[in-house]
Amino acid sequence: MAGQTLRDKRSWLGPIAWFVYVPLAAASDWIKGRLQFMDPSTWNTKRMSWLLHIPGPTYVEIKNPSSSAAWYVEKLGLRRLAPSEDADPKTIRMKFSGDTEEMRLGPQDPLSLGATILLYSRRLKRARKVLSERAVDVSPIRVDRQGTNYFEFHDPEGNTIEVCGAKPDS
Repeated sequence: MAGQTLRDKRSWLGPIAWFVYVPLAAASDWIKGRLQFMDPSTWNTKRMSWLLHIPGPTYVEIKNPSSSAAWYVEKLGLRRLAPSEDADPKTIRMKFSGDTEEMRLGPQDPLSLGATILLYSRRLKRARKVLSERAVDVSPIRVDRQGTNYFEFHDPEGNTIEVCGAKPDS
């Protein structure tokens, strides 16, 4: 009889553990995501993450990263990442959200050629309009030799940022 009671209790341990573990795992991911960023998620950051996409890890040369970071937060909707041990303390790391690519603002490199920063948008006209409403001086939408639609603007230090779209908005 005692052996039967023990087996009955063991049969419940699996489902109980599963019902406890799954919510805790989800909460753990949520907490890690919240701790990853210094800036809170706002409607501005969510809206811009729907409009703009960083294609890969991007380095932006900035004379004063801390003062320029505020412009990238306000105008582009990027969020500052919390400092980490493996990151260069002279750079500021930024993302739209936890699952997007990273943009780093850091000191100028004398050997660099100062490349154009690329962003992508599936809704190019809308992205241009939103940036214009945020007092960013954006160029008209143009078409390059490959048939790609794009527009350009500049950050406060004069870096050219190009937003490309695969096809025009309909």
